[in-house]
Amino acid sequence: LRAVAANGADFVAVDITGNAFTSADNGINWSAATTGPSGASSLNAVAANGADFVAVDSSGSAFTSADNGVNWVAATTQPSGAGALTGVAH
Repeated sequence: LRAVAANGADFVAVDITGNAFTSADNGINWSAATTGPSGASSLNAVAANGADFVAVDSSGSAFTSADNGVNWVAATTQPSGAGALTGVAH
């Protein structure tokens, strides 16, 4: 695992293979996201703002989830000309 973010009892963790994992019970039990961040390379960071999560990867792409990390989509507008993204705040 590379990074973890929380919204109350809801946690999201991301890893270096582009996968996202969720926990709805303070990290006691974990499961893979139902719809992961498709096309993500190494996910480097994740941040939360309520049920909205953002994750970024080493190829300069951003991904969003509006349901506590259960389902992910590529951000509508990607950071133009970005290299590896290593941090995010939301």
